[in-house]
Amino acid sequence: MNRFALALLCGTAALGTASAHSADLLINDQPSVNNSFSIGSGGWDGFYAGVFAGYGFGNINQTGDVNTADLTGWLGGVKGGLNYTVGQGVVLGATADLALADVGIEDDGDYAYKMGWVGTVQARVGMDAGAFLPYVSGGIALAGLTANELLPTAGEDKKMHTGWTIGGGVEVSLMQNLSLDVNYRYIDLGEQEYSLGSGDNTIKLTSSAITAGLNYKF
Repeated sequence: MNRFALALLCGTAALGTASAHSADLLINDQPSVNNSFSIGSGGWDGFYAGVFAGYGFGNINQTGDVNTADLTGWLGGVKGGLNYTVGQGVVLGATADLALADVGIEDDGDYAYKMGWVGTVQARVGMDAGAFLPYVSGGIALAGLTANELLPTAGEDKKMHTGWTIGGGVEVSLMQNLSLDVNYRYIDLGEQEYSLGSGDNTIKLTSSAITAGLNYKF
């Protein structure tokens, strides 16, 4: 009986030692927890090129023969740029675009206006949020406008307007080198003198656009 009790006691002690050793192994093998957190992927740096299309709208304010008109239509074009992360997820960039457009109106049968192209050169500031890059942008803008006086005296003139633009948007990463870019911009294109059928007129042009496009990063 004493021998049985002694054997049982030795077995219990050996089992306890093995259990303790196993517990130490489990604790030591636990993966370490990294408490650091990064807000950016760093994957936006480099050159990119893309295409875009969207809806354009604007406003004509004509002095001389006083007239105002709202322009609407489509536009589509190409763009390119460069992004560079400067730290803490802030992404600086430069971008340029050029679009063909059919943004216009025939206003009450007296005048017709058409913005046929528009381009911008802009600086951009964004926040790298991993798969998302929200940004604001601003810079210079140019556009071509054709004005027609239909009545009472026919006449046509074409001019290039220059001005400034401001806007913003968000890029969404679709795969390693491809992203979707959704953008809004407002453009103030200033005034130009037009020689129409009944004489000289000053036309002020403002425009906005909502676009979506694809960018490919090299």
